Amino acid sequence: MGEETKTLRFDPRGIKFPTDAITLGRMRAEDPAIFTIQGMGRALAWEIDALLVHNVELQIADRAFELALGRPEPMGDTRQDQIGMLNKAYKEYGLSAGMHQTRELVRDIEAAAVEQAKRHKGQSR
Repeated sequence: MGEETKTLRFDPRGIKFPTDAITLGRMRAEDPAIFTIQGMGRALAWEIDALLVHNVELQIADRAFELALGRPEPMGDTRQDQIGMLNKAYKEYGLSAGMHQTRELVRDIEAAAVEQAKRHKGQSR
């Protein structure tokens, strides 16, 4: 592997994530104390549930991208643990009816990340 391949990262802008459908209105409903003038002035990203859910999606995509490039699996929660977290959150946000649908959504994220990795592999040859 060349130096260029070692520094490649997936581009989240090129992936459609299920959380893209979460609106600010829905976020306010889930975290009402944060979405006030006072709350927004001191809120941290990790306190906003929808952002935590999106972070898990980013980790799923990153794992798929790294593995597709032949790199070691990134450290962190297992894929199964992440799917469990996403299933709970997706159901709360109305993004999934259950585990079967959540797994399909995760496979879509992974497929998009793998496709990005394949494009990068083709460019680095």
